[in-house]
Amino acid sequence: MAKFKPGESGNKGGRPKGAKGKAPEQIRAALLKFIDDNLQSVTADFKNLEPKDRLKFFNDILRHVIPPPFNPSQLTEDQMKQVIEYLQNEQKNNS
Repeated sequence: MAKFKPGESGNKGGRPKGAKGKAPEQIRAALLKFIDDNLQSVTADFKNLEPKDRLKFFNDILRHVIPPPFNPSQLTEDQMKQVIEYLQNEQKNNS
């Protein structure tokens, strides 16, 4: 696979920050299908876990289902301007 320097690949902006790759989406879908296909046994196993292990299982699996919290410090200046403009428009529309 060719190694490009930033701005040389034909996609000068690169992948936008926060853009999801295809692999995590495929993993998420496979995990959800596995749980759906094995729901009865997963539920039985879950009930047999110690409370601390149940909490760990629940926490570990949520990472694959719920998106990470929004971090505004990762926005570019242009993205931040878009957010501000959107909020200002929303405020005008709700006034």
